Amino acid sequence: MSGRAAQEPAVERLPSWQRRSAKRFGGESLERSKAFVDAARDLVAEGGLEAVTLRPLLERSGLSRRAFYDRFDGMDDVLVALYEETVEAGANHLRKRISDIKDPVSRLEALIRSMATMSRNPASRTFMLAMTSERSRLCELRPHELEEAGEPIIELMAEILERGMDQGTVRPTNVQRLAATLNSVVASEIHRNLNLRGRDKGWIDDLCDFCLNAVRHPDR
Repeated sequence: MSGRAAQEPAVERLPSWQRRSAKRFGGESLERSKAFVDAARDLVAEGGLEAVTLRPLLERSGLSRRAFYDRFDGMDDVLVALYEETVEAGANHLRKRISDIKDPVSRLEALIRSMATMSRNPASRTFMLAMTSERSRLCELRPHELEEAGEPIIELMAEILERGMDQGTVRPTNVQRLAATLNSVVASEIHRNLNLRGRDKGWIDDLCDFCLNAVRHPDR
């Protein structure tokens, strides 16, 4: 088997923005692309979206303007990649956190509570507010890429909902559409309460009640 053929499955397992970069430029370019995304993550965490401009991005990554434009069409490309990496890392963390919960409805509640509770950490508020703000903006500008970027958390929700449908505790419907709707509701509430800076103390309980009542089988 050739080296190129051996690399193909590994490339296909990468996040979509990394697959695009690897297929276009190869492994060395992927490392440099990640350097820009990592630099953007640090800048957002420190100063929000306003901090992510070209000059500090180049300074933080240690790479050139040419290297940036060889790999990205502009700053939105970097932010899409950062959003995608954030969602994937979050989904992996949440999957492990709720893995011991067997009942699908209880597992779904634990997932929603965990997602919402992460937004109450003051240390991550700036970053999360930036990401939820960018989600709304980029959904209008680049809907297909944002839909693909959000797949890890939607797939996790869909797995839980499908198990609930199989057990008769979740109402039967299109599982992918229900998961996507549920994720949109949760993300919107997280964004709203990030802006409120914690003034609404009961929103997580209300969010869980709303979502669970929306998905429960009517006979349960």
